[in-house]
Amino acid sequence: FGNYKLDKSPGTVNLVLLWWQRWHIAAKIGELGYNVFVVDTDVVFFSDPYLHLKSPPLDRHNLIVQTEGALFPSVNVGMVYLQNVVQGNAALWVIQEVADRIMRRLAMEPAPVCRD
Repeated sequence: FGNYKLDKSPGTVNLVLLWWQRWHIAAKIGELGYNVFVVDTDVVFFSDPYLHLKSPPLDRHNLIVQTEGALFPSVNVGMVYLQNVVQGNAALWVIQEVADRIMRRLAMEPAPVCRD
């Protein structure tokens, strides 16, 4: 991670702040009425994802997220697609809430500590 750490050491960038920027920007773009596709760098597409996202049944959904785990499925935010949202839409609220919760975490003291 180079100079990226979870603490507030001089000369480092707080990873939580980077994470917040990702979701804050996604929320702001969604508020403007644009579709937002947030993808981690370790996600690989073997075909055009828009062929699936813009076809039934996914085209009817406003928020599409990757899941992880078979026995106890959970949300994996390595791939998130926000489409056809308007102000007040529940999907847009979720993205805004993620950004807000991360910002509240950033305001907490002491800062999160990375343990090796």
